Amino acid sequence: MKRILLLLAVAILPVVPLRSDPEGAPKRDPAAAKLLADRAAAELLSENGDVRSRAGQALVRGMPANEEVFEALILHADPHVREYAISLAGNLGAAGERLVPAILKVLADPDDVSRWRAAYELGRIGPAAKEAAPELVRQMLDPSFRNQVAATWAVAALDL
Repeated sequence: MKRILLLLAVAILPVVPLRSDPEGAPKRDPAAAKLLADRAAAELLSENGDVRSRAGQALVRGMPANEEVFEALILHADPHVREYAISLAGNLGAAGERLVPAILKVLADPDDVSRWRAAYELGRIGPAAKEAAPELVRQMLDPSFRNQVAATWAVAALDL
């Protein structure tokens, strides 16, 4: 029952009450986004692959409204959640451009696999992630060979 409620909560994120910033532009309630991110993280860690898949699909379908939730998941403390969220961001292709700043932060992560995933998915986002080029070039000097390869591929995919 909890899983069904979570999936519904993530699917309805676009209707979370909006607040206005001083310029009058609508802004999502950060507390609501954090709550949904925590719930989505629990689903992304589920042992049930179907649950993980449905949670990920709900996040992707809700973009760009789910941007704050995505960012929270990309920067999540659990490396498995980070990697899955970054992978989902890569699935967005050019639409994932707004998530590039969060993914760039993961390139400095101490976890080797998280750094590899971040570099690889920045390449999948493609030319929309051009701002990542300087960090990816630095990542080409990573101690891990596979991270060097992923960063090199990503720089090529940026079509600079």
